[in-house]
Amino acid sequence: MRSQKGNGQSKVSDEQGERILGRLFPDFRRLAPKLKKLVNEFDPATPQTMLSKFERTLNGLAPATPSAQRYFFRIIRAAIRMPSFRQSILNQLDEVIAMTKAEAKKDPRYALLLKLMHAADKKNVLAGGVVTSRHADPKQWFAIQMNSQSKIGLAKAAVGERRANAVKDAFRDTVEYLYTPYIKTLVYLSYLREGRDEESLKKVDGIRFGNAIKHLSAKLSDYPKLFDERAGWMRNCATHDYLPYNVQTDTFLFRDGDGNSIPINTGELLALTEDMYQLAGETVARVGQLYMFREVFRNMGLREVFIDHIPAIAFENDPQKAHALEERMLKDLEAKIESRH
Repeated sequence: MRSQKGNGQSKVSDEQGERILGRLFPDFRRLAPKLKKLVNEFDPATPQTMLSKFERTLNGLAPATPSAQRYFFRIIRAAIRMPSFRQSILNQLDEVIAMTKAEAKKDPRYALLLKLMHAADKKNVLAGGVVTSRHADPKQWFAIQMNSQSKIGLAKAAVGERRANAVKDAFRDTVEYLYTPYIKTLVYLSYLREGRDEESLKKVDGIRFGNAIKHLSAKLSDYPKLFDERAGWMRNCATHDYLPYNVQTDTFLFRDGDGNSIPINTGELLALTEDMYQLAGETVARVGQLYMFREVFRNMGLREVFIDHIPAIAFENDPQKAHALEERMLKDLEAKIESRH
């Protein structure tokens, strides 16, 4: 019975949400099929083109009338005074955390990355947040991820020497634009775990990729699954040298740091590229988001601070009063963070 009641309440809530959306955006029903079509036909090889189409479609939404906006604000003002609404917002974050963790768990290495972040936290509160700040923002990484994803897709669809060259291109872009920033994030975490000072941290972004790999081999030997020691010389060969290709064996001829010739099969190079993309393009982003939602917003109690203050700030028309409310919220946030020291 409880389940049926819950389903009934959810249906009513959905219907109310649709009515509010319909009043705010009268054209939404007309444009919804277009948006669905864009999602279904999304092409990672043309991310900017697809985003432009999304933007043009969304711009086609008729703006809400002043009366519709006032109706919306009345609904929100009434809702924020209801304990059930507040609890619903809190529950929504728990659902987001569960979904984000499920995505992160697709790569077993997510737990190792979280473990390293928590080790850094022991030296300085929220030190692990460097992963969030560097990788969790989808806008920052979307085009770069799509670039690698599309090139991997082209490689998997090709055959023969075309496939080999496509794999080489996919590897070069993935290691250069996704894996390199990820490796430097691991260097940050290794420094933070040691309790290094600010001056040391400022030097991380300038470190050469090969030196960063050597550093991790020495400092994160207890986390070997988080990086590939071959990446240093393989990246240098792919970006700075011409890689000879043997069509009979379907292999490229790399050279390691000592100048030794290392033949690498196209299939192996593709598998490595996909693995790098998974870890440095998707897993690190999901872990950064999970850390923010779970460790910062929920476990530190910041979500309650935001829920208590943001609605009041949003509906305050007096700039001075709004500023005072913002100052009070900042003090509460600082108190929550200080309590973790």
